[in-house]
Amino acid sequence: MKSVLILLLTYVLSASQILGQDQTESHHPKPDVYIDGNKYDYKIFSLLDPEKIASVKVLKGNEALEKYGAENGVILVKTRQAELDTNEAGELAGDNQEKHLIIIDGEVADSDDLIILNRKDVKSIKVMKGSEAKEKYNAPNGVVIITTKKK
Repeated sequence: MKSVLILLLTYVLSASQILGQDQTESHHPKPDVYIDGNKYDYKIFSLLDPEKIASVKVLKGNEALEKYGAENGVILVKTRQAELDTNEAGELAGDNQEKHLIIIDGEVADSDDLIILNRKDVKSIKVMKGSEAKEKYNAPNGVVIITTKKK
């Protein structure tokens, strides 16, 4: 009988704590979360394996609003696997090296745009090197031209 009462009390206390947390969370809006370019619910953080995270970037204010339409900010998580995939696709590593030009749908982009780009949205990738890249785009280190599928 005592063990049943202890279990029941534990259940009631757990339920009240969970309900109390849900009510307090609703008063504090959470930022949008993107992992390797895919948007997830904020609660995913409790499931992330820290050993698999390569980097985390936080965008706030106007930058988050302009790039993502997110009033409460954005958290960009890049996994180690995505970093490896990006490097294999031609991303140059190291701050002291010259970067190649990245163009997505006709607009100049940066490496942050590659992080958030969903691979499923990519229609084609073209790499231009040498004199062609220098003549057409004034890009001595080459050009990566990405065309996405139009929604």
